[in-house]
Amino acid sequence: MTFFKKIAPHKWELLFLITICAIGIAFRAYNHDKWLHFEVDQTWDYHIVSNAVTGGISNLPLLGPTAGGGRALRLGPAFYYMEYVSALLFGNTPAGHSMTVLIFSILTLPLFYVFIRRYFSVLISSGLLSVFAVSLYLILYARFSWSPNVLPFLILLTFYALLRCVSKNEKHPRIWFLIMVLMASISTQIHFNAFFTIPAIVISFLFIKRPRFNFKTWGLAIAIVILLYSPMIANEIKTSGENSKFFVEKIGKGESHRKNFAEKAFLITQYHTYEYFLILSGNDQINGVSTPDGYTLGMTCKTTCFSRLPVRITALLYFLVGVFLLIRKTKKEPAGQRKDFLILSSLWLVFSFLYFYAIFSSNILFPRFFLVVSPLAFILLGLILENIKPEKNKQRLSFFIIIIASFSVSNIIKDFNYLNGLRNATTTESSAKMKDVFPTNSRVTLQQEQLVTNYIASKYIDNTYPVYLACDHEYEPSFWYFLNQKGIKYYTPFLIPVEKNSVYEQANYFSIYRTNQINKNQLKKISDDFLIVEKKELGSLTVFYLNPRRERITATRQAEDTKQITIQKEQISQLMTWDKLSKPFSPQSTPDETIKSSVSEEELP
Repeated sequence: MTFFKKIAPHKWELLFLITICAIGIAFRAYNHDKWLHFEVDQTWDYHIVSNAVTGGISNLPLLGPTAGGGRALRLGPAFYYMEYVSALLFGNTPAGHSMTVLIFSILTLPLFYVFIRRYFSVLISSGLLSVFAVSLYLILYARFSWSPNVLPFLILLTFYALLRCVSKNEKHPRIWFLIMVLMASISTQIHFNAFFTIPAIVISFLFIKRPRFNFKTWGLAIAIVILLYSPMIANEIKTSGENSKFFVEKIGKGESHRKNFAEKAFLITQYHTYEYFLILSGNDQINGVSTPDGYTLGMTCKTTCFSRLPVRITALLYFLVGVFLLIRKTKKEPAGQRKDFLILSSLWLVFSFLYFYAIFSSNILFPRFFLVVSPLAFILLGLILENIKPEKNKQRLSFFIIIIASFSVSNIIKDFNYLNGLRNATTTESSAKMKDVFPTNSRVTLQQEQLVTNYIASKYIDNTYPVYLACDHEYEPSFWYFLNQKGIKYYTPFLIPVEKNSVYEQANYFSIYRTNQINKNQLKKISDDFLIVEKKELGSLTVFYLNPRRERITATRQAEDTKQITIQKEQISQLMTWDKLSKPFSPQSTPDETIKSSVSEEELP
């Protein structure tokens, strides 16, 4: 009864929050398994974790996902361990592996609310949550498995615990401090963006606040860090610091920045302006067809991108006003919980800006990089809304509601467009007009990949000839995963044109293209070596079933004993695992070069 007495005065607030969270959950979870994004990075992670699910926990790796291109430089394995638990609980399937991201994304909704409530009023916090829940940017990255996608939850929990541990009103600051250390240790293993920014923010904040903990607490904090980083430590001992050498080598290869300080700072500001507004509004065409460059803010364009000028000006005003208010309020706010929130937000903005400035080398900061600061975009909006003082009168309240509704509706329209694109991916050539939110124009789903696989399998069943695929490297590992599930084994790579490759009479050859990328040159490359037996359009993917031209055939059939594993699986077999700690170690040979043609590259960060 005591519990119900406590919540009774807040029942309408709770009802509103539950409703908003339910809407956010629906956008994130609807047809999550069928419309899953499952491509090269996802298959890589799947095979690594699946080895542990089927072969025992000792097959978990000591290092995590890669950064910097190729498959060499790695952070800690925390994401793989979380995905392992997800696979055990929800099944050793692509959908089962992705549940970690989905669950964390759902939990981010109430966590975001309690985090911003440390500063903002119920009204403003509820408004911000309304936009946060339907943000196209956050929804998109919640719908598939990828290590950066868990950052919003992990970082919010890290910072929430950080604020709690320095609060004078907190009954258990020591416990919250240890929770903060735990979450920070996990966050910094997820992505280099977090690895470089989170420690700087946390250490600076603790230095400013000077919380007092006893030696036992600090000892436990150090023990938590060592425990969570023990896989990396074990790997470094076993490999004589191989990963550290990759790190030093990668840092040493950093490109020289041709732009001067002023231009570079201006471009980073422009990126923050556009990407923050993208996170808020879902406007995925704000940048136009090119990345930010020069001092023009895209305002000198004389063609189609000129129509984007109003939204660019709006985005610029939002960012500059938000930053100005953050600086001013941080200075004026008296010491206390609200002051701490503003100090943390300021550090978050400063260190993320400095970090992006440091890594900026080729005019490209991908939208996914801003997952590390995505909640900050809403905090800046909240500071602007707070200045409106919507509680003061009905006119101000109406203005506040219009702003929240505008951002929410903008996102919801984009959300439905995106989900409709996924729905129609199997039947209609569907693509996004721009790729600011996610770096691909095509909409390809797990359901669609399964349909392609079923088509290939139907031809295999007719003659049981070996299957060969010519396919974009982003999708090829996915098809081989599904084909292996049907008992169809991998032989050798198949390229078009065949050049020096063997060509077999008894073989099932398939070429898979994005439907919107098929052109005469590609068809000519196919026709030089093959006859097109059948063309199967499956929405945004088109499959060509091929027969080799008689003059190109070099052998009747590839021998059964030549079955191989994919390059991706071969690379995975070389990873250091707990099981291999007692076995002799042989250094990797040119790992960056052997994988470039078969997997996507993850830039540093």
